[in-house]
Amino acid sequence: MVSFLYYFKIRDATNLWSPIGAEFSPDSKYLYISGVKNSSDTGFVFQFDMQHIEDSTSFLQSRILVGLDKRLWGMQLARDGKIYITGRHKGLHYTPYLSVINDPWKHGTDCNFETEAIYLTPGRGQGMLTKIFPYFLFRFDYEGICEGDTFYFDPWFVPDPTYIEWNFGDPASGANNTSAIPNATHIFTDGGTYEVSVYVEYPNGRIEETSRKVEVEYKPEPDLGPDTSLCKSGGDIILNAECGPHLYSWSTGAFGTSQITVSDTGWYWVNVENDYGCFEIDSIYISYFPSAEIDTTNLLISPTTCGGSMGVVKGLEISGHPPFSYLWTDDLGDTIANTIDIFHLPVGNYTLLVTDGNSCITEFGPYTIHDAGDVLIEDVEYASEQCNQQNGSITVTAVAGLSDMLFYSIDNGATYYTNQGVFTGLSAGSYAVRVRDSSDCQDVYLQNPVILENIPGPQIDDVIITPSTSGQNNGAIEILASSGNDTLYYSNDNGNTFQVNNGWFPFLSPGFYTCVVVDEIGCDTTFIVEVPEEVTIRLQAVAGDDEVCPGNTAFVPLLVSNFNDVACFKTTLLYNKDFLTCSGFANAHALLEDSLEALLFPVEGKIELSWSSAAISLPDNTLMADLVFESIDPGMSLVEWDGSAGASLFQNSTGLTIPVDYYTGNVKIYNEVSILLSNSEEICQGESLEIEPLILSSNGDVSYLWTYPNGDTSDSETLNFNNIQEGQSGTYSLIVSDTLDCQSEVSVDVIVYPLPIPDFAGEDTIVTEEAVEIDAGADYATYLWNTGESTQWITANYDGWYGVIIESQQGCMGEDSVYVLFFIPPEPIYENFYVPNAFSPEGDGLNDEFKVISNSENISAFHIYIYNRWGALVFESKEMSLGWDGEYKRKPAPQGIYVYKIEYSVGTSGQEESRVKSGTVMLVR
Repeated sequence: MVSFLYYFKIRDATNLWSPIGAEFSPDSKYLYISGVKNSSDTGFVFQFDMQHIEDSTSFLQSRILVGLDKRLWGMQLARDGKIYITGRHKGLHYTPYLSVINDPWKHGTDCNFETEAIYLTPGRGQGMLTKIFPYFLFRFDYEGICEGDTFYFDPWFVPDPTYIEWNFGDPASGANNTSAIPNATHIFTDGGTYEVSVYVEYPNGRIEETSRKVEVEYKPEPDLGPDTSLCKSGGDIILNAECGPHLYSWSTGAFGTSQITVSDTGWYWVNVENDYGCFEIDSIYISYFPSAEIDTTNLLISPTTCGGSMGVVKGLEISGHPPFSYLWTDDLGDTIANTIDIFHLPVGNYTLLVTDGNSCITEFGPYTIHDAGDVLIEDVEYASEQCNQQNGSITVTAVAGLSDMLFYSIDNGATYYTNQGVFTGLSAGSYAVRVRDSSDCQDVYLQNPVILENIPGPQIDDVIITPSTSGQNNGAIEILASSGNDTLYYSNDNGNTFQVNNGWFPFLSPGFYTCVVVDEIGCDTTFIVEVPEEVTIRLQAVAGDDEVCPGNTAFVPLLVSNFNDVACFKTTLLYNKDFLTCSGFANAHALLEDSLEALLFPVEGKIELSWSSAAISLPDNTLMADLVFESIDPGMSLVEWDGSAGASLFQNSTGLTIPVDYYTGNVKIYNEVSILLSNSEEICQGESLEIEPLILSSNGDVSYLWTYPNGDTSDSETLNFNNIQEGQSGTYSLIVSDTLDCQSEVSVDVIVYPLPIPDFAGEDTIVTEEAVEIDAGADYATYLWNTGESTQWITANYDGWYGVIIESQQGCMGEDSVYVLFFIPPEPIYENFYVPNAFSPEGDGLNDEFKVISNSENISAFHIYIYNRWGALVFESKEMSLGWDGEYKRKPAPQGIYVYKIEYSVGTSGQEESRVKSGTVMLVR
């Protein structure tokens, strides 16, 4: 949709100015408006400053009158940066002049408006310059988007400048801020808006300065910080690249998040991209801190006495990154000391945790304190708890050489039992195994603590319930469960009966069911499921969708489900009449087609369908029929069932109304392929013609197919004719297709007018003794002779070329010329020579050479020179019998006047007299 900010009139106290043409300066800074004043024959050009376009008052106040002339008409920005303006006097008389705004990028009258600057010889400036197209709005274009990218600048200055200087408006780039290369490049130092200006000098001395604003998008600036390290003993590092609402992608595969957590070493990088495709990559290297190391050279582990606490662990030496702190733990992980040497230890396993200056923790040990007895734990077997049933167990196998009684503990000696080392009924948890004899000599399990896990019972992954139809046992329950055991037992009657590895229970009536899933060790999961009753089956009426090109036919399917025992129906569907017209239905179902009827109401955008017969049932998703629509304009139209009372009704065989759920469809009509192409193109023979269609609307990219009058085809966008001939006249058809296969066809008639030919064409030379009339032919629009006359014929009274330019009634220009040679009788032989004044080397045996004839026998020396109009020597000879055949450098010399000079001597030996004779000769072809 096109809207406008405001409108205005151009007027002052006494004048109302009527705008006709409008054009922008190459840099879009100024708007020029041309037109006439008070319907008079006075034309105007106003300049408006586009920086005030948002404010109507300021915009109108920026108006400057930059030119007055006769009635000024259409305006057009050309590739040379100038704005050309046609003129038209009262009525339909078009002036043969074009006015020009030479520097349209300059403010006010500095834009250099020049009235009647170009004379169209002979011709006229059409009202709106319909055959001049603005190839480019700007004087230069550029490619590039992001800061740090190389921007490529493409100038469109015509003709090619003799000098060009770019200023990129980026002083931070230093010496790179300017360039004298036509196709310059630049890397902007930062994002933002830059005013890029260019200074141009042309071969004719014209100077042009123009500029345009270049938008440089900022790149994201992620910063992961410096390289860092983490502890080998574990720990996480959060990498945060947050720098705005951009797209983040990480080397780990993470996508769409600005931060990730890592716990391993290596290189990590993040690529951050904004909506413009500008991206930046930052990386970080994560390494391990060196772990603390232990030296056991001086390690001393002293045993304890049976039942005593005399054990010692000392002599360990720690190296690494100080300072260090120490923590000793026992079999259950309880803290017992924070010094590197520990004393007064009972039997047990002791582990040292060292924290270094990097806060990394390194574990050493365990170190075992034994006593002097002979108790030995040979083995420990254990089984984890199952589904919180306290059925875990630990079995300890131990021996003693001298004692006949052993005591067993799984709580690190807090409690001892005479149970032969068998512990049952245990819950999940950590246990520390010890064995002592009656002398309190002990042994501790080196693999303490023993960890018992809790193995869960069956897990219910999903329960799928199928409702039961009223009065029928067609409900169902499907239980999907998983377990660590191979076999599961399923029940839907609270465990009275079970199915092995089968959770499907069909043929159920509505109600509540207590379901149980049990694994092979007795762990179970119990839950209650309701099978609902589906009281009423509702008929479903669905209007489908379709998508078409403008003007094509759309088919909207009408689908039904639960179409059971239907004896008749009458239903109404509504659509948008601005986009569609319903023409009826097609493809009716075989059981419906005999009685299906339609009433069309195109003015209301409505169609009524009715049917009645013996009751029938149809499978779900059955096509009743297709509604047929003819598309009008691009857009979207819903196809809706009218569910209001009386508009739509389905009844069964007993006459009861069937409840219906209605579902709306729609028809999408794509944009039309709209082409702007002139109906005809008139052109003169030998000229160049480019026919370029303008695509006003389409659906995506388009392709072209031209068909020529002779049947040839082309897939180019434009038709280009160079040196066009009459035989290329005819109708050229164009089919434009878009990505959705929508297409449109137009044609253009190309009319090639022949060039006019003067009637005297074909005559190279007219030889006459008296004045002669030269006729160019009748019925031409204009005549212009090189004598300045503008009549159909002229009278030639002297030697020379006579040329004429004629214009046909279609505006085509033709020209030709003829040489008129007035016959002069041959000169008598005088001064020893006869020299002809003309010759025609046409190979007809008549006057084919220019040769000197002598009547004297006293010529003792001879040398002739012949020069063209530029003074170049074209022939010379020292032999009087050798004449010039009209060739120069082995090619026929052009027709025209040539100068000769003869140097010769007369007299007897010893008494010669040197003489020179010169003159002109006409070479006629």
